[in-house]
Amino acid sequence: MVLRTVTLDLPDEEYELIAQIDAASNQSVEHVLRQSVDFMVQLPPLTGQAEPILQAMESCTDMQLLAVVYRPFAPDDSLRLDALNEKIEEGILTQAEHEELLRLVTLLDRHTLLRAQAFYLLKTRGYDIDLGLSLTHLPHP
Repeated sequence: MVLRTVTLDLPDEEYELIAQIDAASNQSVEHVLRQSVDFMVQLPPLTGQAEPILQAMESCTDMQLLAVVYRPFAPDDSLRLDALNEKIEEGILTQAEHEELLRLVTLLDRHTLLRAQAFYLLKTRGYDIDLGLSLTHLPHP
């Protein structure tokens, strides 16, 4: 296997997210990024049935699970979901917007399910998630 070196330019908010995972896992930023790539490559697609994804998460490292915990719902999707919910309240949602709303709700449900599974797995591995719900730092077992 050939290894390649990559230099990344990241926005501050993305770097801060990685730094939070770094602090929670006591690993270097480089190691967090390497684990994130491994995680992305080994998980089944995030669409379709949830069960294969949840099962695959059981073999994830603590750091990969922490990445799931710390990853926010996509800001653009969140803003759009809010806008569509406002249109529902105003009674002006079109059929196309209704379908988009259903897609976004499904994405949010999937995001929430993955985070819940990551919290559960971290808890079973000895993490004190009751203290970590603020997402500032999950104490290592």
